[in-house]
Amino acid sequence: MAYLNLASIRLCTESEGPGRRFAIWVQGCERKCLGCCNPDMQEVRKRIIVDTKDLIKLIQKTISTDQIEGLSFI
Repeated sequence: MAYLNLASIRLCTESEGPGRRFAIWVQGCERKCLGCCNPDMQEVRKRIIVDTKDLIKLIQKTISTDQIEGLSFI
């Protein structure tokens, strides 16, 4: 099994790219860019651990129910 450590998920947003999108924010970034818009997501720690198979099922369901046009990984 494969898992992802997520900070947040938005099932439908129009703010993270063109059109209606499913947005996924991962937790943990060691780059520590100055001016990062999500500094609370930089720390490498457990937040929302999801099985990738379950995430794919959720994306597929949301694509059909919310007419999602794309995915944004942030």
